[in-house]
Formats: sequence, structure tokens, C-alpha cells
Amino acid sequence: SLCFSVFHTQRFETKNNAQSGIMSSGGIDTNCMTLTRYTLAEQTKVPGATGDLTQLLVSIQTAVKAISSAVRKAGISQLFGVAGDINVQGEEVKKLDVLSNELFINLLRSSYTTCLLVSEENETVIEVETERQGKYIVMFDPLDGSSNIDCLVSIGSIFGIWRRSPDAEGPPVVQEALQPGRQMVAAGYALYGSATMMVVSAGGSVNGFMLDPAIGEFVLTDPDMKIKPRGKLYSLNEGYESSWDPAVTEYVKSRKYPKEGKPYGQRYIGSMVADVHRTIKYGGVFMYPATKDAPKGKAIGEFVLTDPDMKIKPRGKLYSLNEGYESSWDPAVTEYVKSRKYPKEGKPYGQRYIGSMVADVHRTIKYGGVFMYPATKDAPKGKLRLMYECNPMSFLVENAGGLATTGDMPVLDLVPTSIHQRAPIVLGSKEDVEEYIEIAKKHKPQ
Repeated sequence: SLCFSVFHTQRFETKNNAQSGIMSSGGIDTNCMTLTRYTLAEQTKVPGATGDLTQLLVSIQTAVKAISSAVRKAGISQLFGVAGDINVQGEEVKKLDVLSNELFINLLRSSYTTCLLVSEENETVIEVETERQGKYIVMFDPLDGSSNIDCLVSIGSIFGIWRRSPDAEGPPVVQEALQPGRQMVAAGYALYGSATMMVVSAGGSVNGFMLDPAIGEFVLTDPDMKIKPRGKLYSLNEGYESSWDPAVTEYVKSRKYPKEGKPYGQRYIGSMVADVHRTIKYGGVFMYPATKDAPKGKAIGEFVLTDPDMKIKPRGKLYSLNEGYESSWDPAVTEYVKSRKYPKEGKPYGQRYIGSMVADVHRTIKYGGVFMYPATKDAPKGKLRLMYECNPMSFLVENAGGLATTGDMPVLDLVPTSIHQRAPIVLGSKEDVEEYIEIAKKHKPQ
């Protein structure tokens, strides 16, 4: 039990509200900071708060707990394998995909806080019944990296929360969901790996909460997460290299063949949640750029407080992307990756790429570096979905002190035109991403 065996050695402090564990004679922390407790404490700091956002986050917690349980016993429950359907993205739907999607939809509907829901698995917007409607719009990928399910690689869930305009009248419509990422009120992800973790931000600090199975609560383990300004890893799928545009190709090349120092390491899990989490933790850069086949990109964006106020390092030692696509990268990506591998000075970056965005980004947040899923020749608009993959992860990374870019502009400033729109993405440590942006500018058509 995290709360019973680990937190008796820790003291938690949140901004404007110090919380310290109270020990019983048995050495048990009787005052550990759970996610529900944390959100309630934050709610008291907002004048006129109704508690709706807190209730919404509690409902998401419940969905994550249920999915975590299903993931752990998927083999026994025969939840592995394909359900026999193809989703709106043209991907085979796994049995766990179906279960996870239904859990998110049902719990969000019954929270009485939402009016519109957008899921990666549904082609159209889901309108909540009038009698259950609230003021929030939630977009989510219920099970990111589900292609990894059968081989037990880390997978995750991603969500972003927007507020419906207070001036809106009548039934909510799809156009109300097409808001830029800057207008999000909260975002987060859950990572299902060796443990289950939720990383959440409501626009201030980014905090990580680990699920303590002994008490069924998420406990604060990673307060105030900050991404390093520079990492040692880059993360993207190098299998698409032949389809990258020149900027992506050049950038990746710069990580692999830096003029000085060591090359960046490559990490690419194939789950956006895993790849972004790694980037937040360790720094570096995550990329899912546009390709020739996807010119707009492919990305469509009770827990206990264990990581309060997480911050990504300004520079990492890792880069994360799928190098199998190297032949499809644009020159900027190629040059950047080469600069990580063959730096002019210092050690090259290490490469990490799990293939789960949640896992790769979480690592990046924790250790710094860069995660990349750039555009390629085959996917010139990128592969990851903007609204429920790129936007939520970018929101978290920026609030952790990092940057997220399409190569042309900040991801969060991109105005969506459709709910399943794709976008290229490079995110991670501030200095690492700034270097990619400079390389991308150099390769822009004059």
C-alpha cells in the first residue's frame, strides 16, 4: 500500500495549503493526499466554484479505476483480441477498447456535469440527455495504444475538458466542441503499466497520483511535475521516416548525429500516453509529425497524490519517436534527430520509444527530453488526433514547464476544424523543443 508503507516517510505540500502526514503508532500515514482530497482543496481556492469540475474529475477517476482493473485481468476475462469492428479512425477495435469507451461515456453522462462528449471511437459527437446536462465538454481517447494490449505493453487513457460558453442557448451542437486547446479548463491522462497513474492539471501545476490498490485511491506521488528544459531522448515512430517532411528528418538526424556531445536516445512505445509521460518525467521530445499520407498529422488529446506540481526539465537526455519512418520524415525532423544522436558537444541523447503516447510522454515529463510524432510523406498532416491526444498532452506538458509544437505553431493555438482532426506534434523539454522549432523554420518554404 502506497499510503500505508510509502507515505509515512513523505510530507506533502501544495500551493497555499500545506498538508503533512499524521502518523499513527503503527507507522501508517493517516493524512495522505488523495486526488479527490486534492481537487476539493483546490476547489475552495476558486471564488464561486460550484464543485462541478470536482465531480467531473471524480467520475473520470472511477472510469480509470474500472479500466485499470479490466486491464489487469484482461487475459483471464478474455478481453484480449479484436471485437470485430473498425472505429472511425479505420483501426481494429479491441475488446478492451469497447469496454473502456462505454465506461467513459456512461460515467461522464451520469456525472450531471457534461453536455457534449467526443470519443476517438465514435464518429459523431455524443449529446448528453437534457435532464443530465452540465456545462462541460469532454473529449477523450478511452484506450490509447490499444494495439499494444495483447503484448502487455503500457497503454493509457487521455482526456481534455472544455467549458461550454455561458452565452450559448438551446441544445449543444458540434461547433461548440471545436475550441482551441488554450481554452481547456483541465486535462490529464491515465497510464496503465506496472502501476496505474493519473497525471492531471487544471491550468496550474501538473500533479501525478498513483493508484494505491490497498485503499482504492489515487495518492499524490509526483507533486508539481516539471519537464526538463533539455532531455536526452527523442520519441517517434521511425518506421515512417521515408514519409517525413524535411524539417522532421533534419531534426531527428540532429538528435542522432549531434555536432557535439552524445546522441539522443530513442524511445517509442506506440502509446501516446506512455511516450508523453516518459517525456514529462525525463525530458526530451515526443513527435508525431505530419507525413505524406497524413499531411494534417495523425493525433486526434480514487487516486492518491503522489507527484505534486510536476515540472519537466528544461533539457533532457532522451528523444522519443519511431525511427522506422525515417525515410518519410521531412528534413527538419531528420536534422533534429541527427543533432540528438551526433551533438556538436556533450553526449548524444538516448532514444526511447515505447509506442504508447501516454507512456512515452510520462517518461518525458519525468526525465526530460523530447517526444516526437512528426508529419511524414504518408501522413503529411500528422497521425495523432488533435482534440483528445495532442491538446491534452500539450496542456499538461506546457503546465509542467515544457513546450508543444506542430513545427509551425504551438499545438494549443491550433484552431480545430473537425473533431477527429489530426496534427503533427513535438513536445517535451523547453530547450529541446525550441531547437526543433529553429530547425523547422529553416526548412519552411520561402
